[in-house]
Amino acid sequence: MNQITDAMEMVSHLSQPAFCVRDGIIVHVNTAAAGRMIEAGTAVSQLLKTGTEEYAEFAGGCLYLTLTVCGQELGFSVSRKNGFDLFHLVQDTENHALQAISLAARELR
Repeated sequence: MNQITDAMEMVSHLSQPAFCVRDGIIVHVNTAAAGRMIEAGTAVSQLLKTGTEEYAEFAGGCLYLTLTVCGQELGFSVSRKNGFDLFHLVQDTENHALQAISLAARELR
């Protein structure tokens, strides 16, 4: 139970939109994500613009995906912590390719 609370508290304290996913369903959103109309109980697959196959095979580490939120494409980083997938907004996808390269470089370091 403590691990669940820790993951959700971590998301709640982030200033950018972030949410927790378990078994493909959004289970917790922070205030910034709620402001972008992301709701608990929604299947994350409904939001995925890119990376559907990569997310289905995601086993850990860090992943960069594009989601469609309120009609806008946004880049999210995904990491797995305590049995939850933590999604947090990295930036709008205008610089999506640059951000993907940056995240890959960080992972390699």
